[in-house]
Amino acid sequence: NLPPKRRQSLYLSLEDQEAYDERAHEQSIKKAVQSKRPGAILEAKLAAAASRKMKAVLGFVEDHLRCGQKVTLFTNRKKDVERWVASLQKLSVVKSQEIPVWGVHGELGTSEDRATIASDYMSATTACCLVATIESFGASINLHDTDAVYVIQLPYTPGDLRQMEGRFA
Repeated sequence: NLPPKRRQSLYLSLEDQEAYDERAHEQSIKKAVQSKRPGAILEAKLAAAASRKMKAVLGFVEDHLRCGQKVTLFTNRKKDVERWVASLQKLSVVKSQEIPVWGVHGELGTSEDRATIASDYMSATTACCLVATIESFGASINLHDTDAVYVIQLPYTPGDLRQMEGRFA
């Protein structure tokens, strides 16, 4: 009897975005050009755009957590997962209410370890937050018991987007 899931795009004005660290992203884009890997430049540019959202998204997530909701954040890079987890753990609501925050990426333990984290997240009955790379759970982990999902860095293939959305049946 739940309403159908919906996709809602949030657009941030330039005033709501963080300052662009041009040097950090120039290096990333140069590495992408040198790698000659298909999609590397697009991925580097998507990462640069995603980096400007942190302050605003942290505010949205904090609101959900204060309301006792479960939130998932998706990004594409391991270092971004670690950065987001560190920032979330500094939120006053997370500290005061001891809200669990999990970070998952492909280099974190085994697939069984990642499945255990997903199970802990799904069985939580209070506010919690899961930050993960889109690919870190493989193709079959369902995270349907989630109140809000934020895609911090869009995947650059339609298949990855469908796979990510399919986790929340």
